[in-house]
Amino acid sequence: MMVMSRDGILVIGCGISGLAAARLAIRKGWKVYVTERQRTPALMDRLQELERLGIPYETENTDRFFASCRLAVLSPGIDPRLAYVRRVKKEMPVVGELEFAYRALSPGKRLIAVTGTNGKSTTVSLIRHLLEGQGHSAVAVGNIGQALSDYTDSPHTFLICEVSSYQLETIETFRPETAVITNITPDHLDRYGGSFDAYFRTKLRITANMGVDSRLVIN
Repeated sequence: MMVMSRDGILVIGCGISGLAAARLAIRKGWKVYVTERQRTPALMDRLQELERLGIPYETENTDRFFASCRLAVLSPGIDPRLAYVRRVKKEMPVVGELEFAYRALSPGKRLIAVTGTNGKSTTVSLIRHLLEGQGHSAVAVGNIGQALSDYTDSPHTFLICEVSSYQLETIETFRPETAVITNITPDHLDRYGGSFDAYFRTKLRITANMGVDSRLVIN
């Protein structure tokens, strides 16, 4: 279980995952700050929630909050190679939302992670259905529209997490009990400099921290 201090945390990006990370940080006692540079109708709704939660935010990427923060959480839609993210890394550690949520999981949670180019959502839904059919409490989370950060303290025993390559870029200790790789075919290569090998290796990061007590299912 993650032990939080009262120091500040900077959430980079206010999408579904970023907002969920901000809520998690509030629950764990952090002072939270959010930076977001896009201006979309959906973002306006999320900014209103930040205001309700009393979270300071900015709609441009500046160093305004740097002095108040000791950790940054990066939304998966934000490219870690961006100049702003590189600036943040010079000031504080940066972790992804998936890693941040994983560190905060309540004891007893059983995590199943599913990645791949195609079939992730179907596989996640099927696993949840099978577990529920056996009487287990399970929920589908992750890159399926429900960020893991919102379910770290949920009553569900099994968390079946859809994981994208973007999320796997920023993991450090993330270790599912069971990992599933549906398939890996060329996709998102613009993110990886046109290199399928780089994309392939990023997908395999789902196994980076797995041990002899872990399970890996391929195809």
